[in-house]
Amino acid sequence: MWRTLALLTVLLAACVTTRQLSPMERLLDEGRYAEVLEHRSRAQVQAKNLHSETVVHDIAQVMVHGHAAPALLCGPVLDRYPESIAPAVQVCRMLRTRLAGGEITDEELEALEQSAQASFPRERYLVDVMRRVQSATLPPAR
Repeated sequence: MWRTLALLTVLLAACVTTRQLSPMERLLDEGRYAEVLEHRSRAQVQAKNLHSETVVHDIAQVMVHGHAAPALLCGPVLDRYPESIAPAVQVCRMLRTRLAGGEITDEELEALEQSAQASFPRERYLVDVMRRVQSATLPPAR
């Protein structure tokens, strides 16, 4: 019985950690930022009201428009939960810092990676995405 329970636990963990990315997440992971914005409009993302999708859209906005990007859709959740360790909130915090002219630190990326590995395994792809944001030269404000 315990072997069966252990096997089921391992299989469940594998399903959770290998869940396929959504179409928007896959485009973002592949660095196809403009296509993320084409996939769903800002209004559609707002209407859907899923924080994980909001952050994906915000990352694409920052990478495509840089400092001319519209206000971050994830901002209200970050304002409400500024100390959250949820990867989507950590990403939002980093985007806000980057747009304000700051830099994303290696320590922030390490914290994101630890959080994703420990509690949010399906969001591990965000670590690589945010490394690209960290090293990107963002377009200036218009």
